Amino acid sequence: MSQENVSNTNDHHERDDHKRRPRKKRKNFLANAKKYAKKGQMGRGTKIPEELYQYFVGILDAMKQGIEDKDERTALVNNVLERTKGEEQNVIGNQLGCRVVELLLPFASPEDLERYMEVLSPDLRRLCSDNFTSHVVETLLRVACERATEHLQTGEGNSSDSDDEEAPKKKKAKLEPKAEKKYTEDHIKKCYEFTIKISKYALNNLEDFVWDQYANHILRSVLKCLSGITLLPGEKPKVNIFKDSIDDGKGIPPHTGKMVYKTVTDEFKEIVKEFVHRLTSWPQFKDLPYQNITSGLVQVLLYAIKNVDKNVTKDLLRKLLDESFAPEDWVNNSADDKKEVKDGEGVAVETSNLPPVFESEPAV
Repeated sequence: MSQENVSNTNDHHERDDHKRRPRKKRKNFLANAKKYAKKGQMGRGTKIPEELYQYFVGILDAMKQGIEDKDERTALVNNVLERTKGEEQNVIGNQLGCRVVELLLPFASPEDLERYMEVLSPDLRRLCSDNFTSHVVETLLRVACERATEHLQTGEGNSSDSDDEEAPKKKKAKLEPKAEKKYTEDHIKKCYEFTIKISKYALNNLEDFVWDQYANHILRSVLKCLSGITLLPGEKPKVNIFKDSIDDGKGIPPHTGKMVYKTVTDEFKEIVKEFVHRLTSWPQFKDLPYQNITSGLVQVLLYAIKNVDKNVTKDLLRKLLDESFAPEDWVNNSADDKKEVKDGEGVAVETSNLPPVFESEPAV
């Protein structure tokens, strides 16, 4: 074997050894919370009393161990949320408190959920732009929307991408009766009104929220709720340790051709169309696909409007193509006319004749 081959073989083995090295496991959230407590640090964000912090650590520990009895689960949720009474904003501003409340809100009683709606509503601007409280606002919105529309869902009534294709082939099955209401009319009404309130608040603050790394995700959640999106392609379902998962946790494949949408009201759909109108009226609209944070928002917008209005969807796609992906002022120079471009040091730089969309990872 030649010296060159030996060298290449050794390099190959070194690379393989490097690949085989086990990665250091990250400590999970609970382990980190316990570590902070031992150091006398009550987590990041707002300060909460040490006693309350230790209480939340114990609650997370109990949830991780699993609570099979439904009555025990209900009692735990009620007791913990009752413990936060009068301190809601301070608790959710703390990293640990935020996580606990976020996990428990989907199981909250109508009284506790309505209390959080009432307490958080006056200070939405600050809460939506905070790295901890924004997660609670998102969860509160999602839970409220689910409770407001749960009675509208039927076994066969939810729409999907394939409905229009299958309709000519066979008649749709007769719709099953709508689900029985789990909550009172008053609670459903309050959840509906809260969903509308958050959605319109986000719409009215669109110009600021679009560029905010936390509030931007509020906008995405609003669009998903209003259009009936359950999961986006490539998105994994949030696994709540209180709830037994009925699927494999893999979510929807990234390039799936089918999505299932929940049934939503016409008022919800009108707000989605208003989001499209407002965003496409911006002078900066053409730049949105070229930044990671705004590209993600545009993608959610496309999936949302797809279930709302086909004509508006076509207009949105046409505007993206004409003004952003391949604008009129873009010229595809042939190879013969291509001029050599040099960087600041005089080194030749490769240029592309492809439209701008193919030169940007967020846009692609």
